[in-house]
Amino acid sequence: MKRHARSAGDVGQALLALTVAVGIEALLHTMPLPKLCRSLGIRLQSEASPGSKSSPEPGRSAQVLRVAHAVRRAYTKGPLPDSCLRRCLCAGFLLRRYQPRLVLGVRNQPQLEAHAWLELHGTVLDWNPLHDEFSPLT
Repeated sequence: MKRHARSAGDVGQALLALTVAVGIEALLHTMPLPKLCRSLGIRLQSEASPGSKSSPEPGRSAQVLRVAHAVRRAYTKGPLPDSCLRRCLCAGFLLRRYQPRLVLGVRNQPQLEAHAWLELHGTVLDWNPLHDEFSPLT
């Protein structure tokens, strides 16, 4: 069996994501979502967006991918309940310097369902890329 080498940065990012996920789990049970998002530095889709940037900051794509991977790992390998909202809150906090926006959407076919994803200056971060099937709430 081939083992993948992990850098100290990857391990540190994974531990940070798990620590943030534990804190978010506690806060989800004590705060309404708008207040929680404000405290985490995440805008809701109903809030005004800052002007879009013509090009991403250097290293942003790599940082977003590292955080997305660490958050996925924290929720799939850890003991916490996993949901798209939890992943978005965790990643949004870790990526708050990029002014993430939490988008909540619904679809009505075949049954009523909700989904959450992040947008970072027009780039979508969605671990299960279903966002195109959902209508964002306003």
